[in-house]
Amino acid sequence: MGPFHWSLLLVIGMGGALGAVARYSVVHLTAPWSRNGFPIGTFLANLSGSFLIGLAFVFFFLKYPAMFSHWRSHIMVGFLGAFTTFSTFALESWTLYLQGHLSMAIGYAIASLVGCVMAVAAGYGIAKLII
Repeated sequence: MGPFHWSLLLVIGMGGALGAVARYSVVHLTAPWSRNGFPIGTFLANLSGSFLIGLAFVFFFLKYPAMFSHWRSHIMVGFLGAFTTFSTFALESWTLYLQGHLSMAIGYAIASLVGCVMAVAAGYGIAKLII
């Protein structure tokens, strides 16, 4: 990891603001198609964000690794991080697989999905008791 730069923090923050607005827009615009409570907007944000982070990874890390560092942070950490954290989870799972760690990738994916749903349930349960 390189030295800390305030300009990089600003670039990430601007990307994050844009990503949050984009996520809200996707959820809002797809609300009429959400039937029976299925969160279609979140689902589409997660799918499209995962697709975009795959594209960005190849572009920024494989094709042009020495260029566009601020853009890489703006798009991958800021925009896609706010648009969908699921894209980062998906990229990390895929990277583990590419590195030959199939069982670790599967374990990470299962542990993340089950663990996060359980964490939401625990937070929900505790909040219901306290509030």
